[in-house]
Amino acid sequence: MSRVFDYHALSLHKVRCPVCNGGCFEILATNDRYDHGVCTSGCVGCGLVFSNPQPSEHDISNFYTNHYRQYYQKQDKPSLEYIQAYKKDKRAYSTVEYLACHGVIDASSRILDIGASEGEILHRIKKQTGAVALFAVEPNPEFGAFAVTHAGCLHFLDMAALPVNQKYDLVILNHVFEHLSCPVDYLSVIRELLAENGHIYIDVPDVSEYRSLESLHIAHMSHFSLTTLRNTLAEAGFEVVDIERHVPVMHPRSVRGLFRLASIPVVRAAHDWSSDWQHVRRLQRQASRYHRKRWSLVKRALNYLLSYRPLERFSVAEDR
Repeated sequence: MSRVFDYHALSLHKVRCPVCNGGCFEILATNDRYDHGVCTSGCVGCGLVFSNPQPSEHDISNFYTNHYRQYYQKQDKPSLEYIQAYKKDKRAYSTVEYLACHGVIDASSRILDIGASEGEILHRIKKQTGAVALFAVEPNPEFGAFAVTHAGCLHFLDMAALPVNQKYDLVILNHVFEHLSCPVDYLSVIRELLAENGHIYIDVPDVSEYRSLESLHIAHMSHFSLTTLRNTLAEAGFEVVDIERHVPVMHPRSVRGLFRLASIPVVRAAHDWSSDWQHVRRLQRQASRYHRKRWSLVKRALNYLLSYRPLERFSVAEDR
């Protein structure tokens, strides 16, 4: 890699739950895909699985600016060949079919894709509906420039650059929501962007379907199940139009849903999260095998034995 990334050199801090503001957690895993030492914890209050402790916003921003593309898909430059190689065209087709089935896209729709990457979803929407009011937020300049040409959209590097007072009929967060450290706060920003009767589409990996340590890494701050995704949206004042599990092409098993602003407060659904937590605990036990080429035999054996110890709990004090 052109630049060295050292997770252990980051300033990590324990945080309260971004959904229920709870302060009591149990550590589920201390290993991850790249052996960075990411700690994945579960909120005792609502069951959300997320990275805790977390790097600072500055450190996360630096990671996305200087290292993200090198770790994930190892692709610095978008192209039609890249889209086909990773089957992003097929995934986009599935997404747009879902949106069309629920009647939230047509030629007059104003659509904002946040984290639009190379713009394949917007390209597919334009091809299927003829929509021209297409907007992309993509922090990578090269990918954003490609999206402009590929999808005929307007490109913005961040949310702050969006046109003032512009409202959108549909906001898309396709495998983006799991990257956020404060998902409820982010949804509060989305609320102000939605037109009357507007919708938000969210697609995230399904923690209840995790199969490998591959699913845990620095970029994914939160890990949602069907219920914790629903409850996170409810906390921000959104109700479910539709929500389902699905299996994207060349992507982890996921949960996707369509949401709209609720006219009355939405009550969080009851949830037994023990099954989700056990999935993550199993990933911790698999770390010895997953990192067999990185770790010594002694380290692998020690990790396996320690992974069966009782869950370690920690608390975060209320902010004063």
